Amino acid sequence: MQRTCTNPGPCPRCGGKLEFRQTVERREKGNDVHFFQCKDCSHIDARDNNERFSAPARSDYFLFIAEDGSKPNRWSWEIRRKSKPMGAKVSETDFQSRQAAEFSGRRALSDFLIELSREEKRLYDAHKK
Repeated sequence: MQRTCTNPGPCPRCGGKLEFRQTVERREKGNDVHFFQCKDCSHIDARDNNERFSAPARSDYFLFIAEDGSKPNRWSWEIRRKSKPMGAKVSETDFQSRQAAEFSGRRALSDFLIELSREEKRLYDAHKK
């Protein structure tokens, strides 16, 4: 059975049903990443060209958009974590509109979560050996 945006298959954590949440275009490759959420356990799953990335920490991270108050107004985005401050600042500044900052920030958050999931999987696999 081929897994697609409309048929992602079961949740890898609990076997429950995954529902489509959002599609975000990746910055460096220009292809789409599709995010799904399990109805039963709220696990977040991300797909890029049918490759699966598990993103359990997604709900802990969010995008913060701010206006700097200068003339002309400039906007920025920053990725933040709810549970505790992040060890590094991930942000970009100098956008001419809120929409431009939000669009760029969503793509960056998507890329960040995918790479975070890959790193967590790599560390988990190395620990199992």
